[in-house]
Amino acid sequence: MTHEQIAELERLEKEAEPGPWEWWPASPADFDDKCQLPHVPQGAYLGETLINLSDTYEGRREDCALVVALRNAAPDLIAAAKEAATLRAQVARLREALAVVVRLGNGAVTGEEWAMRNRAYATLKATERCDHGVTFDQEAARVLLPGEVRKRWPRLHGTCPKGCGFVGIAYASDAHYTYGDW
Repeated sequence: MTHEQIAELERLEKEAEPGPWEWWPASPADFDDKCQLPHVPQGAYLGETLINLSDTYEGRREDCALVVALRNAAPDLIAAAKEAATLRAQVARLREALAVVVRLGNGAVTGEEWAMRNRAYATLKATERCDHGVTFDQEAARVLLPGEVRKRWPRLHGTCPKGCGFVGIAYASDAHYTYGDW
């Protein structure tokens, strides 16, 4: 997925009815193979009177269960897609750097490639020294649930706000990762 597709999904998820969602059978007789999603009125107002063309979805139970499960998993799926996109970008940069290293070994490197290698090396060194603005208090976290830890001390997901060049996911420490149950 592209960053644009992920952003659009995230926008749609935030604008949708909040979860968790549920479904129920259209009628007791349909319980085994049909389901009904919440009633969605469709129509127009004539003065203050709603001309209602109501509509419900009656279909296979498995279809409804899938829609409900996907809706309820949407925040986690969007987070996973963002993480995957970030990791793909990091892999692409590492492949470029590796190609330069291989060419360096063969002695077939242009001046621009040498400069790219130096920039990559400088970025890696700066990244190692930077805390990326991520903080964590292990003592305070001992009495908190993982969700509270994630909310109080979020991980970095994206570009380092301090400008070191790091792009990815960063934690303050191994304990930060563990207590947050990421």
